[in-house]
Amino acid sequence: MTVTADDRKRVMLPDARPGELFDYSRDAEGRIILRRMKPDPETKLPRKQLVKGKDGHIYVTGGIPVTTELVRKLMEEFP
Repeated sequence: MTVTADDRKRVMLPDARPGELFDYSRDAEGRIILRRMKPDPETKLPRKQLVKGKDGHIYVTGGIPVTTELVRKLMEEFP
C-alpha cells in the first residue's frame, strides 16, 4: 500500500483513529518507521462531565456540587 502526503505534510493512514499517537523514526536507509504507541493508563485522566441539575446548579457527574475549591482541584489535574 502507498500513501501520499498532501501540501500540508499530512498522510492518511487507513487504520489510524483520530488522536492516536505514533512514534516516528528513520532508519539508516532513509525509510520512515511509524510505531503505534499504546496509551499509558497511569497518565490517562478520568473524564469528568458537568451537568446542570434541576435546581439550576452545576454538578460534576456523580452528584458532587461544583465549588470554587473543586474547580481548582480539577484544574490541577491537567498539565
